[in-house]
Amino acid sequence: MVLQDLFIIGHLQGKKLAERPRFKSRKKSKPSFYNDTSKLKVKENSVLIEKAGWITIKKNTIPMNCKYTNPRISFDGKYWFISVCIEKENPIVELTSESIGIDVGIKDLAVCSNGMTFKNINKTRVVKQLEKGYVDYNVGYLANT
Repeated sequence: MVLQDLFIIGHLQGKKLAERPRFKSRKKSKPSFYNDTSKLKVKENSVLIEKAGWITIKKNTIPMNCKYTNPRISFDGKYWFISVCIEKENPIVELTSESIGIDVGIKDLAVCSNGMTFKNINKTRVVKQLEKGYVDYNVGYLANT
């Protein structure tokens, strides 16, 4: 019993409770900042940023007439980027009584009963060449080991 208690105490003393903290580097981080949602205004080809004023952007890149959340502006060394979450209402789609059957195949990915066919991308020439190169690379790699 005493030996067991000594083993437990020794085990706890040798164990570290916490590692040293990992601080974020200011050199490696991408410069970015947050803009207040209520102060963000969007026009057709410009955005009002609180700290920079009106900034021109590509036309119709940010949708109009919706609620914006979490706007973040970042800089990659050459260009400034803005990312915005938008909240939009989903349009209600009425269901129809039409039903179709889908057949999954090898030559074609899917064939529908209404006549639509979807091609299988794995049967294209480009994918076959990539797979062949991958197999040749792995066989050569295994032969050298």
